[in-house]
Amino acid sequence: MIIIALILLTLIIYHHIGYPMLLKIAAHIHSARNAKGSNHNQTVPSYKGQVILPSIHIIVPAFNEERIIQQKIDSIGWLDYPDNRLTITVYCDGCNDNTVKKAILAQGAFYNRDLDIRIVNIKKNGGKVSVINRALAECKEDIIVFSDSSAILDQDVLWRSAQHFMNDSSIAVVTGDYSLISTDWSDRDHEDKSDENSSAETNYWKYQNKVRELESQLGSVIGVPGAYYAIRRECCKKLELDTINDDFILPMRAVSQGHKAIFDKNIHIFETEPTPLAVDAQRRRRISQGNAQQVIRLTSLLTPSLDLNRVRIQWMFLSGKGLRVIMPYLLITLLFISAVLSTESVFFTLLLLAQLSAYSLAAIKHQTKNQAESKGKNMGKNKSKKESILCRLLNSKIILLNSYICQGHLMGLIGSVDYLNNLVKQKLLGKEKTVAWKKINIEMNK
Repeated sequence: MIIIALILLTLIIYHHIGYPMLLKIAAHIHSARNAKGSNHNQTVPSYKGQVILPSIHIIVPAFNEERIIQQKIDSIGWLDYPDNRLTITVYCDGCNDNTVKKAILAQGAFYNRDLDIRIVNIKKNGGKVSVINRALAECKEDIIVFSDSSAILDQDVLWRSAQHFMNDSSIAVVTGDYSLISTDWSDRDHEDKSDENSSAETNYWKYQNKVRELESQLGSVIGVPGAYYAIRRECCKKLELDTINDDFILPMRAVSQGHKAIFDKNIHIFETEPTPLAVDAQRRRRISQGNAQQVIRLTSLLTPSLDLNRVRIQWMFLSGKGLRVIMPYLLITLLFISAVLSTESVFFTLLLLAQLSAYSLAAIKHQTKNQAESKGKNMGKNKSKKESILCRLLNSKIILLNSYICQGHLMGLIGSVDYLNNLVKQKLLGKEKTVAWKKINIEMNK
């Protein structure tokens, strides 16, 4: 039992600390050996004078996006790419609000340009994956770009992406730096709580961007943000309708075929809808369901190979995604074993106390958030000195990081159990899974 506990502890430390450190070291060594071969972040010249450019089709799936759809379509007009090589389609999937009407109004703003922008009104909601599959079947352009309604893209993202595809035929997927920007919801009465959660989410994406940059240097990014990624049309494969993390499965299947997915830090993607605190748990639970699904469906990535690049990709996939799925179970098992061995060993007594302290602090932090919400909008103005000190303590970086990690693993546990439970029902009981959109609505104060 002691050996099992030590193995579990090693895996936990490796996933959270060891893997990021090894990834950084490996990327540094690999980059040093191939310094002259990388052009991922070169300054991109103007496209004027280029004879042939790949045709690009931007796909924007939308469901009840009346608040932001005009902003999205307007922003597409800023993109620096020839009109005759660019097509945009907004698929409105059974929307029951004013998304279609506002999309058509925004479309009218391009009457003075030779830009092919289409609004497709799908009467019956079929789910995001059905929209993606339809788009894949209808698209004839060289490159397909998927971009969420809430994402704003920097002016040169298409040109930078096209340069990568033109320079290296082995590249199948291109993505970039994903960051959050301020929006209306963060200015509500509960600004303190919103800012806190936005800060945690911002730090998370800064970390993810760095990891993706390192992964790209080692051969391929392991996952891309749905806010923006470009993919060669011939590398796209139809998705199963119950696919959860489509922005992971679709690109990574291209990687499993031997292609590259790269990260360009000069491609800037801005998210205008950071996840509010009230729905963050729902979002992370659904992502966790997708994480369990993608590990099962991407076993082709783990096919034994003598190719060093392939081995690096397998290592990154297992260390980053594989361990993330089973991590909640490792933590629970270690907690149980530590409790059993604590009566016989000082080391395991201290280890048990450390685990209980971490989980207790996360629970206290979560409880204070709930209490803050129940007290209402004047809470921040009427804090006592004691409450203020406690608030500062609970908002320290270490406590926030601990809380974010613990909540992530809790949602990972719930999400993976949900997915496995649904999988059993589908396989053994023949129950069909609903494929309609699982959109998390962000309510706005009026």
